[in-house]
This record gives sequence, structure tokens and C-alpha cells, in this order.
Amino acid sequence: MQTVKRTTVNLKPEIYRRLKRMAVDRDQPLQEIVNEAIDRHLRTTAGKRTASARFPSLRMGKVKGRLTREDIYRDL
Repeated sequence: MQTVKRTTVNLKPEIYRRLKRMAVDRDQPLQEIVNEAIDRHLRTTAGKRTASARFPSLRMGKVKGRLTREDIYRDL
């Protein structure tokens, strides 16, 4: 037997009504409809990564000294 984890999800009233209607139409429990939707979403988005922002490198001149972490955080 598969274990089940309980959680609370706050749904917009319109989404809840649509889910309830779908559950009645399919003669399935609401829990099953929600689990299927989440599973489908996770499978279709698995491995997809958002594009990373690319920043160009800029010339900032010559190095004027060494900067340590202590120097960076000293004034915070």
C-alpha cells in the first residue's frame, strides 16, 4: 500500500468549483484529480530550466589592491 502525505492547499474559489465539477463528471475523488494534475505538471516541467541571464564582462581598469571578505563586510 502506498503511503499518502497530507497537506493544505488554498485554492481560488473558481478553481475549486471547476475541480469539483470535474470530479463529479469523471466520478473520481477530488484528491485523485488534484494528484493527476500535479503529477502531469511535474512530468512536463521536469528538467526544464529557466534561461540564465547573461551579463557581459566589462573592463574596469587595473587591479588597485587585494580586497578580502573582511574588507567587504567591515562597514555592514
